[in-house]
Amino acid sequence: MKWNKIITDNKLLPDLINMILGVAVIVLFILVMLEPSSYGLMSALMVVAGIMNLSNGYRKYKVNGQKAMGIFFGMVGFAIFIFGIYYLRLALA
Repeated sequence: MKWNKIITDNKLLPDLINMILGVAVIVLFILVMLEPSSYGLMSALMVVAGIMNLSNGYRKYKVNGQKAMGIFFGMVGFAIFIFGIYYLRLALA
């Protein structure tokens, strides 16, 4: 109960989600380096990295002086996400 209060009072939920996505990106990157011919792992890495970049863009967009940076992060994150979906299509073909 105490952890929930700390997370909600300090608005740490986006940071916690970003940390979990970051760990997933690191693990997937290591797996891709071990198995470079796996399109499934590469697509998962790109999708997770795209979602992480989109969430960072959203957080930057909410800050008053960083709206342009947030839009840029969002566009790059969306592009990475789309490439991940494309790689997923290749993995399933």
